[in-house]
Amino acid sequence: MSEKFDWYDGSNVVVPSQAAIAVYTNVNGEIVIRQQDNDSTEDRIIVLNPGYVEEIIIALQVEYLEIQRLKKLDQEAEDQESQQ
Repeated sequence: MSEKFDWYDGSNVVVPSQAAIAVYTNVNGEIVIRQQDNDSTEDRIIVLNPGYVEEIIIALQVEYLEIQRLKKLDQEAEDQESQQ
């Protein structure tokens, strides 16, 4: 049984489509973050000196926590609006 489903109606989509991401060490001992590009022949590649990985992880965590904080504030605002 096949029912119609609208992938562009975000109300039911829990995990949106995202390009695959790989993390590995190259032959030079550098850390590579590579994202698959389905639209062309060139993947996106970031090559990192291992000495900076800790700083990058911390920066990613800071950004993630800020996103979570803003989502919480938005949700609290929506909750207050719905209670009025």
